[in-house]
Amino acid sequence: MWLRRFMSYFHAVTPDTLHDAEVVEFLTYLAVKLSVAANTQNQSLNASAFFFSYVLCKPLGDISLAVRAKNPQKLPVVPTLEGVRDLLTRLSRQHQLIASILYGSGLRLIECLRLCVKDIDFHYRCIHVNDGKGFKDRIFVLPGQLIRPLQQHFH
Repeated sequence: MWLRRFMSYFHAVTPDTLHDAEVVEFLTYLAVKLSVAANTQNQSLNASAFFFSYVLCKPLGDISLAVRAKNPQKLPVVPTLEGVRDLLTRLSRQHQLIASILYGSGLRLIECLRLCVKDIDFHYRCIHVNDGKGFKDRIFVLPGQLIRPLQQHFH
């Protein structure tokens, strides 16, 4: 499919006269004029590289000048405050505390589940995470509303 599209783009050219410049032009055309996704452009690039290497027996050279398609940025879905409150009220007491810590401090789930009493500093209102993601130590803010429920949980 990609070879057919590539050749139809250069309708009056024979395959043996094609060079790296034509691949750069075609990839740029895909990204700029057709606004294809990055994966689609990569698929075309791979098909072209295979064609040049194994059919024409002349591997592709430098194609870094081709305009690359960009992956769309997806915004995270953020629940409303009412939605969070509704969710928290439906959880058991222990799960409600865990979800509140996750939501209020920004910890990852595994970081929250591995918390020990020594990791929570009530005086400075912070949570120490040791060997978190990437084996990094981090400090998180402990929301004031969670101090009393956490103290009650520990006693």
